[in-house]
Amino acid sequence: MSIQIKGLTNTGTAGTYTSTVSTLNGSASVDTGVTASVAINTGGSLTAASWSTSKSTAGATGASYVYAFTAATSATNIRTVTMTVPAGTAGTASLGTVTPAGMTGGPSA
Repeated sequence: MSIQIKGLTNTGTAGTYTSTVSTLNGSASVDTGVTASVAINTGGSLTAASWSTSKSTAGATGASYVYAFTAATSATNIRTVTMTVPAGTAGTASLGTVTPAGMTGGPSA
């Protein structure tokens, strides 16, 4: 289920925010959940930011993480991208596939 709420003005305070979603049957609560965090920034910001893992089992080896986002500014202005991983993540990170390929200094796709 997806519900869009239009016509809002974001808070003027930059930060990371969650939202609580509740369903009701009349006045009786049915379900409640907290959304993933969304960053509200000043200046340029990333939109549609997401990440996924190739293996969702705790302690699984050989896992890969994929990060995706849309930059608010031209990709040619981006020089560095930094991501964080969950505390306790181990291993030696290496760069996998990057799109557009031009972001790595190679030919653009």
